[in-house]
Amino acid sequence: MWPKKIIDFFLFSGIFVSLGSVMMCMGTTVFLLNQLPDRNFLAFVFFSTMCSYNLHWYLSRDAQTNGERLQWSQQNSYLQGFLFLLGLFGSAFFALFLLKFWLWIGVAAFLTFLYSAPKIPLGQFKRLKNIAYGKTFYLSMVWMYVTCILPLIVKSAQWNPDFIWFILSRFFLIYANCILFDFRDREEDLKEGIRSLITYLNERGIDKLFYFSIMLFLFFGLMTKGRECVWEKTATLIFPGILLAGLYRYFKQNFSDYTYYFLLDGLVIFSSVLLISLNLFH
Repeated sequence: MWPKKIIDFFLFSGIFVSLGSVMMCMGTTVFLLNQLPDRNFLAFVFFSTMCSYNLHWYLSRDAQTNGERLQWSQQNSYLQGFLFLLGLFGSAFFALFLLKFWLWIGVAAFLTFLYSAPKIPLGQFKRLKNIAYGKTFYLSMVWMYVTCILPLIVKSAQWNPDFIWFILSRFFLIYANCILFDFRDREEDLKEGIRSLITYLNERGIDKLFYFSIMLFLFFGLMTKGRECVWEKTATLIFPGILLAGLYRYFKQNFSDYTYYFLLDGLVIFSSVLLISLNLFH
């Protein structure tokens, strides 16, 4: 019983995805700069991810769906509220060390809030559901911005074309991940009046969109050279996307929250874990 409670807390409290965000930021600077990100920035990303994640699911706890994730939110709403406040104060504290980049960080905070805003039970926010056609694309852009662009800005890196290839590669991997999440949730989205490309397309169209995204991910990944790039680094960059493509049918048939929030999200994080490990032991 206790192991399950620990796993549920780790997956559903935002700890796993917050650590994953930190790892993805580290993967970006390790691959492109052969450096680790600023520590205060990593702490900010951890707490801000925890804040936005728990706010989103606190606002979603009354959804009319089944699943371990939603049940946990309903049974732990006070804990989730506490984690939201902890994330809010933690991110505000570490943002004080990043005031030089307040505009770039402010953009990230605003875009992240806007994603959950349609769930706020007020008229002006609920109306955002009617214009959420780019939901999948939008979420992918936010994750790409936070984990790929912000780490480079905070490191004051001198931009070069290689950064663009890496960022595009990461975007299309995240987008492929979001396609599967939205495919799983499209019935719920339709009931709530949320429209997106995934609710508009039929299943065959979704399949084509997914594989096209994987193809672009592979193309831009192979274009990315990185600093002191060797074949192992390129392999670690593209390997998780190949795994994701191979498991696509499995994910379409197994909608368990444990499968999605650990295995599917884990595949997106996996590349960064491999890159960091390779950098440590190379």
